[in-house]
Amino acid sequence: MGGLKDRTRRILVELYPADEADLLRDKAQLLKEGEIFRRMMAPVSPNGPTHICVTAPSPGTYAMVVIHDRDGQDKFSIQNDGVALPKPQAPGMSRPRVKQASVEFASSPQLLRVHMQFLRGMKGFVPAGG
Repeated sequence: MGGLKDRTRRILVELYPADEADLLRDKAQLLKEGEIFRRMMAPVSPNGPTHICVTAPSPGTYAMVVIHDRDGQDKFSIQNDGVALPKPQAPGMSRPRVKQASVEFASSPQLLRVHMQFLRGMKGFVPAGG
């Protein structure tokens, strides 16, 4: 994981169904309906990259969103927190789409690198130095 603005708090990784209607839906509602939702957390490494092991329920395609939870509020803050998606394009000012967030989980471990992006005025979400 690259592009951190600072080394505060933690990283949240959230897995959703690879469906436009379910991406970023309320986790309690997803779970109540029997849909997939997973959240993994790890403290930001004081130096070097931060690594998180993400476990999917089974091999397949999921939507994944990575959040740098800088304020520790356990939910996304557009003003403070960073976001990363598996695909390299920036979400800009719009809500991420499933095609940007989709990732294929295999039955064996794999390495996925993401680059954090932060709100920067009218540019929307861009890399920290951008």
